[in-house]
This record gives sequence, structure tokens and C-alpha cells, in this order.
Amino acid sequence: MKVKVAGTAGFCWGVQRALRALDSARAGSPPPSADGGRLLTWGALVYNGPVLLNLQDRSIASVDSAEQVKPGDRVLTRPHGMVEADRAAIAGKGGTVLDATCPHVAETRKTILRLAGEGRNLLVAGNREHDEVRTLLDGLPVKSWVISSAEEARTVAAEEPLALVSQSTFGPALLEDVEEAVRDRYPNVEIHRTLCGSTEDRQDETRGLAAEADVLVVVGPYHSGNARRLAEMCRETGKQTFHVEVPEDLPLPSLLEQARLARRQALMEKYAEDPDRLREATSDPARLDAEVVIGVTAGASTPPWVLQAVIDHVLSGTKAELVRGLPRDLAADRASGAKS
Repeated sequence: MKVKVAGTAGFCWGVQRALRALDSARAGSPPPSADGGRLLTWGALVYNGPVLLNLQDRSIASVDSAEQVKPGDRVLTRPHGMVEADRAAIAGKGGTVLDATCPHVAETRKTILRLAGEGRNLLVAGNREHDEVRTLLDGLPVKSWVISSAEEARTVAAEEPLALVSQSTFGPALLEDVEEAVRDRYPNVEIHRTLCGSTEDRQDETRGLAAEADVLVVVGPYHSGNARRLAEMCRETGKQTFHVEVPEDLPLPSLLEQARLARRQALMEKYAEDPDRLREATSDPARLDAEVVIGVTAGASTPPWVLQAVIDHVLSGTKAELVRGLPRDLAADRASGAKS
């Protein structure tokens, strides 16, 4: 058996940047007191349990209300940004906001403000409940509508003049469908592609990995939008997909069974007109196992040490060979940057 890992798996650069900002803020900080001076994050810095536990171990708590902020506290924003009312409320409590907004999100916000300044109403392809979308649409002097599918785009009662942007992690293929539907309904719409390049790269590589693999493993929190989207994309290819948060979530017996079935089915299709070759390829279990490929990828909020733990779990439980994985220096760099 072979294991192939997507080179784009794991932390995106926006998450890495936020974690480095947290480490910089923590370095040399005076000990917090009961009256304030703490280093906090505004909500969960990333949607990942192991990362949050790591922050708790380092006495870095999260808050979701300015009422929890004390004078002298420093509050780090999430990569998704923060609305102005929350910034003002934190300042009103004597706290300081440390901005870790992803530069890509900040750039999209600038584009939206420019479009609003030109008098264009906004359509946003994304999840209306997502913090990034709230940041992008905060306090606009124009009307806005959030759409999550081509079906919604065909029925939205928007008002022209219009511009269309997207949440950074929206699916590229889904966005194309939304754009087409919006153009059909509003031919004069001004479209701006504001997808994150790393998101597109990650999803493109996932499609390629799915074409090579017999089964797929997606590592990432179950409530993480980008991890769920990767799992959906894998399943859309027809491949059996296991979405897990930690190694213990992965049922290795089921993984092996599904991988062998998928490989046998592929060989049956390949040698459908050559019964002798088919018999030769499938009659020996060891030979069949040698052909199996397990693909592994991970969402943007998955730390490298969790990804590595899942990979190790697969390798030890299947006796597979790692034929393509993250470069060790990159994994070490990401782990030290997140844990230090």
C-alpha cells in the first residue's frame, strides 16, 4: 500500500501568520494579573481542538464579548477579522486590539469599500453566518445580500447597480456556477474574484489526489467550513472519504476494506476485456494490496502535528509506504511556529 499526502495540506499562510503574531505578542509579556494585562484571542483563533487546547495550556484564553475584557488586556483578532463595533467596545474597556486579519481578507474588504463608495450594492458568495462575511459587510452604506449557491443566485431580489465578491474560502467550482447564475439574472453585474489563492490551490490539488487514490482521508475539524468542503469535493469524485479530526477517529479496518474494494473495482474496469490479466491482478491479496493508494489531505486550520499523527496512524496500522508527504523541514517549521 502507498500513502500520498497533499503538499498543500494543513495550515494556510493566514493561520500561520496569526499564530506567529500570537507568539510575538506573548514573547516578553509581563505576567498577567487578576485586574488585566492578559493576552486573549477574539473567539477561537482557529477551528481546531488540539490548537485551542495548546493555547489553553499556554494560558491564552479566548473571549467573545467586550464585557470579558479588562483594562490592559490585549485581544488578538482571528484571521477572519473583526467588526468595528467590537473593536470600539474593546477599546472602551481599556483593552488593545492586535490585528491578525488575513491580508487577503483585508484586501477584499478594501475592494468592497471602494465598490460601496461607487454606489454599488454587494452580492457576496459565502456563508452568511461566517465571521469573515460579517467582517466584509460590516457597516456598509449600501445594500448587500449573501448567497451560498447558484439556486439562491437565481432567486435573490437584489438591486442594481451590483458587484459580486466572494468569501475567501468559497469553492471555486461552486463560485463559477454562482457567477453564471448572477450574470444571467443581472447582466451588468461587476464581478471580482476574491477567492484566496491558497484555497484554490488546495482544492485543485485535492481533485488531483482523488484521481490517484482509492480512498481519501481529510483531516480537520468537523465544523470547519474549508475542511468540510474538501471532504465534500472528495466524495463528489465517488471515492470513499473519511473526514477525521484526530487519529482515533479513523477506523483503520474500514479504511482497508474500502481501499481494497476500490482497487479491485478499478482493476475490474481496467481489465474488463482481458479476463486473464484481471485474474492475475486480483487473485493475489498481497499483490492487490501493493497497488492500493491512500490519499491524505487536511484543512487550512489543521496543525502539522495533528496531520502527522494521522499519517503515522495510517502508516502503522496498514504497513503502507509513504511515497509522497510534506517536506520534513516544512512540517518542522510549521510545528515550531505554532507550538513555541
